[in-house]
Parts: sequence; structure tokens; C-alpha cells
Amino acid sequence: MHDTATQADRVGPVPGSQRIVALDVLRGVAVLGILGTNIQHFAMFAGTVRNPTLYGNLDGANFWVYALTHIFVYQKFLPIFAMLFGAGLLLAAERREAAGIDPSALHYRRMTVLLFIGLFHAYLIWYGDILVAYALCGMLVFQFRRVSARWLIVLGIALLAASPVIRVLFFILPGILGGGGGSTAIEQVVADDLEAFRGPWVEQFRTRAAYVLEGQTTGFAVVLFWRASGLMAIGMGLYKLGVLTGRRSVRFYTTLAGLSLGVAVPLTVLGLTACVLTDWDHYGFWFLSDQIIYWFGIVMSLAWISIVMLACREGCRSWVGRSLAAVGRLALTNYLLQSLTCTLVFYGHGLGLYGSVERTGQVAIVAGLWAFQLIVSPLWLRYFRFGPAEWLWRSLAYGRPQSFMIRPEVPTSPTAA
Repeated sequence: MHDTATQADRVGPVPGSQRIVALDVLRGVAVLGILGTNIQHFAMFAGTVRNPTLYGNLDGANFWVYALTHIFVYQKFLPIFAMLFGAGLLLAAERREAAGIDPSALHYRRMTVLLFIGLFHAYLIWYGDILVAYALCGMLVFQFRRVSARWLIVLGIALLAASPVIRVLFFILPGILGGGGGSTAIEQVVADDLEAFRGPWVEQFRTRAAYVLEGQTTGFAVVLFWRASGLMAIGMGLYKLGVLTGRRSVRFYTTLAGLSLGVAVPLTVLGLTACVLTDWDHYGFWFLSDQIIYWFGIVMSLAWISIVMLACREGCRSWVGRSLAAVGRLALTNYLLQSLTCTLVFYGHGLGLYGSVERTGQVAIVAGLWAFQLIVSPLWLRYFRFGPAEWLWRSLAYGRPQSFMIRPEVPTSPTAA
């Protein structure tokens, strides 16, 4: 038992020289891209992401910020993050199995720790947490790691297809038949939301806890479980095929990017146009646009993956490439830092700007956070092996504090003192 534990400890963090740089860069792009959507949740009523007429100015530049985000960002980077999570589970298991160690025990400890980090994040900081869903789905998807790439992708698509069917039968169809719901109720929800998040932390907690409970029960059962599990399975399959690691040909990535953009962009624009022309008032058009985003957001994420893989052919060693890779290596820390920063900017216990910053101003905040994380992440990794959140996650999973700082090599003297 002691020898096994010792051997397991040797399978530590991957040295920088052995890391798959393309994976780190792609993860960095995904973390930064997710903020482009999440900023709307942080800054104003969450429903405005799908229906921007519910709150805020939608004229001029604000409309174009919403439209471009809807077409190129919304639900385009979260699928990448989920796919990479699945690929990461597979990669970690492969490393331990190559060392002759069963990866299961450590995997489930890691997912359990991530679950508690996610609960802390969701209830105490921000209701839009995704870590709880990833931890729970990661426990399930791990069981399929030995399935072939083709069948992992088939499994992933089947899981993804379950959520729309459930939504149509139990939520959308009754809504269409009933006319879609009342605006007065929505207006009251928006007003209550503004009052809560502009108030002190205790008032925020009550509203946030209600959102979190709904998301982790109904939202998880109807959408998150199927979507996250399906994307993780697809990520495992794409990892096995070499798509996520830059091992496919230039022609492959160029073709995939062209086809993905050629299909996804026109359909997304079509769905958005239908909603604009009906002022987001026609329930059927809204659902059509939502389904286009659900499916073709994933298709467009394949275009972003291809673009990053092509860029890594030349630019992974550039300053931008190294900075994105560093952001990706500190993905958990950077994700949580985005939540801490944005809640301090927008919520009542901080600057209290919730509901006061237009979409054009939100872009400036996103750009500032991107610049900060791109500059600080590589500087941090000069001195530390992990980000603070990664260190905590790993230390709790292993049951002992992990080495945190990078010790500089001390040259040995050729002569005795």
C-alpha cells in the first residue's frame, strides 16, 4: 500500500515541457470567451441574454454588441470548455494508467472536491456556476473513457438530443399553447432582481440561493446534465481523434472551420432576425432561435477550435500564445476570479453598478479583465506551479498540501567549500 501511494504521488503535475500546449491555449481561449457571455449575467437581469428587450438600452451600438455576441460568442465557448473538461478527464486517466495506477479513486476525489468548490462558488459568489454540473457529469462520463472515439461522439449527440425533447414536451409546448406568459410577471421579476443584487450581501444571498436551487434541480435535470455530459463525451472522442491537440492536418481544420461557420452563422442570424422582427414576442420564433443556438452554437464552437488549432501551428510560442496557454493552465483560478471581480463591480457589496452599465460598457470591462488575466497569468506561473484554486483542488484531492512555489535550481559548485 505504501509503495502504491508513493508511486501515485510521483504522477504529479505535468511539467511545462511535457504539456500539450494546444490544449492549454484552447482552454485559455474558452475561459476568456465565456466571460463575453457571462458579463451580461453579472451586469443585469439574466433573462436579457435570450431576450434583450426585458431590460436595458438596445439602441445603436448596444444592439450591435448584443447581436455580435449572440452570433459569435453566446453558447460558443462554453461547449469548448465542457469538451476540454472531458478531454482532461481522459488525459489524466491515461497518464495514471500508463504509470500502472488505477485512476478511479483519485478521479472521484477530484470530482468531489470540485463539487464542493462549485457549491461554494454558486451559493456565496455567483448563481451562474457551472462547476457543480461538471463535477457530477464528470463522475458519470468517466465510465465511458474506454469507448471508441466514434461511439463517444454518437453517445454525446444522443445525450445532447435528450434535453430539447424534454423541454418541448414539458415546457415549450405548454407555453406555446398557453400564449407564452405575462409581461407583468416578468416585469416584477426584473424589479425584484434589481433590488436584490443592488442590496447588501444577505439580500443577494436569498435571491441567489433561489436561482441556484432551481438551476441545480430543474435546470440540471432538463438541460445541464444532458448538455454537459454530451459535450464531455464528444470532447473525449475529439481528443482521441487528435482534433483538440492540433494533430490533424491543416486541410482538416480549414475545412471544418469553413463548414462550421458556413452553416452556423447564417442560421444564427436567421433566428436572431426572426426574434427582432417579432420584437421577441412570438413564442415559437423565440424557441426556434433558442434551438439554433443550442445546436449550432456547438457547430460554431468547432470553428473556434479549428481556428485556434491553425493559429497554434505558428503562434503558440508567441507572446499571445504563451499568455493564452498560461490563462488555460490557471483556468479554475481565472474562472473564479472573473466571478469575484464582476460581482464586486456590479453587486451591492461592491460598487453596486448592477443594471446601470450598458452593453457597450460591459465590453470595456471584459477587455480590461482579459488584459489583466493575459498579463498576470504567465507572470504567476514563473513563480508558482499552480493557481490558488488549482492548488487547493489538488491538495484536497490528494489529502496533503502540494508543493506550490517553483524552487529555482541552485547550481552545484565544482569544488568543495
